[in-house]
Amino acid sequence: MLRQLGYLRSILTYSMSNCKAISTPIEVKTSLPKLPATPTSALSIPYRQAIGKLIYAASSTRPDISFATSMVSTHLQAFDTPHWEAVKRIFRYLQGTLHYGLIFNSNGQSLLTLEGYSDADWARDSSDRKSTSGYLFTLKGASISWMSKKQDTVALSSTEAEYIATTHAAKEALWLRGLLHDLGYPQESATIIHEDNQGCIALSKNPIFHTRTKHLDVQAHFIREQVRTNKVALNYCPTENMVADFLTKALHSPQLIKLCQLAGIIPTTHHC
Repeated sequence: MLRQLGYLRSILTYSMSNCKAISTPIEVKTSLPKLPATPTSALSIPYRQAIGKLIYAASSTRPDISFATSMVSTHLQAFDTPHWEAVKRIFRYLQGTLHYGLIFNSNGQSLLTLEGYSDADWARDSSDRKSTSGYLFTLKGASISWMSKKQDTVALSSTEAEYIATTHAAKEALWLRGLLHDLGYPQESATIIHEDNQGCIALSKNPIFHTRTKHLDVQAHFIREQVRTNKVALNYCPTENMVADFLTKALHSPQLIKLCQLAGIIPTTHHC
């Protein structure tokens, strides 16, 4: 079990110790305006300090707030009341999920098998139409590595956005495979990366679509090499079970709870 109960309590004391709990860290279809500069009226808001504290939690034990934290982090240079309200919503979500932690399940097995999920939300940002990539890897039923990040280039289709996201996931899979090998747990078979886009899976296996993807950066085709050499294998996963979905977009509470459970983010009852 991994959790940050003491830390989360401390950052709530810092900002919102008596706030009302809420069931999601960000509202569905939230769009924050991009400002040229921070208004004078907002200069006293501890925006950057609060986000710094959220980033530590999001990168350590709380992947469920990664997307929301990443979204508000893009406005560090210029922010106002709507941005601060979005930050406070994340704190309110943490207030209601203080006892959430990463629960690893051994099942009496000594074998450590790495498993991944990759997803993308195509053209999510209405200001520049860049997509958001997300990946998550699990061991023993709980998350050990995850990412939520806006893509550097504009994808021309959902398949292209998913392909770029899967490439990032494949690179992380290779690093984790190497780490596990050094720790004495070599991965004997290809690491499964679950993907909910059939076009992306087909593109990674069959270069017949090359004429439609010549504009893609060369590094995106890295995934094909890894599939060919049996380092990773893409496996279709229905969208409703795509764990990495909460790393690319805001979700309603029932779906968020379901995916958190699949990612091993579960309420804990042990005292620490």
